[in-house]
Amino acid sequence: KVFLGTLWNMLCFILMTVPALAVIGLGLALALNRTTRTAAFLRGVFFSSSVLSVTIVTLLWRIVFIPDGGFLTNVLGMFGHPPIPFLSSENLALPAIAITTIWWCLGLPMMLFLAALQQVPRELYEAAALDNAGRWKTLWNVTLPSIQRTLVLVIVYEIVLQFQLFGQSQLMTLGGPNNASRSTVLFIYEV
Repeated sequence: KVFLGTLWNMLCFILMTVPALAVIGLGLALALNRTTRTAAFLRGVFFSSSVLSVTIVTLLWRIVFIPDGGFLTNVLGMFGHPPIPFLSSENLALPAIAITTIWWCLGLPMMLFLAALQQVPRELYEAAALDNAGRWKTLWNVTLPSIQRTLVLVIVYEIVLQFQLFGQSQLMTLGGPNNASRSTVLFIYEV
């Protein structure tokens, strides 16, 4: 029963993280695909979280999610909202781990998309501009078809990577509460 629960947890976790990593990574890549110093600095800032260890990332985000005096509790308290026990709630523990993982893993998809965007021929954008195509039409008809292989690569890579969820679940919640955030790898490790 616990093993089947871990499989369900992994499916939910992948559905929470993989689309978000692909969409946010692509959005950041589109926004930072410029040759300015500011864009280069922001690329470094967004990629820097990817080089941190799982221990540092989970310690940082546990401080954010602490119900008594944590960063998120203080922000919610300014608006008169009571503290939310993210890591000790069955319904919120896995989404909290997903948010942590998205923040941690966002750098690589962004860089892969940036590399793909820089390979799109400028002539395609010039032709779209001559046809009076707007931003959305250019995105749907020029950019996305041109980076289709990279999009598939990012999705497949992130699915494989997120199936290996272990450190975040162990260090943030120990798989609890009531096995709500226990991953399959953590279960295999414990058994």
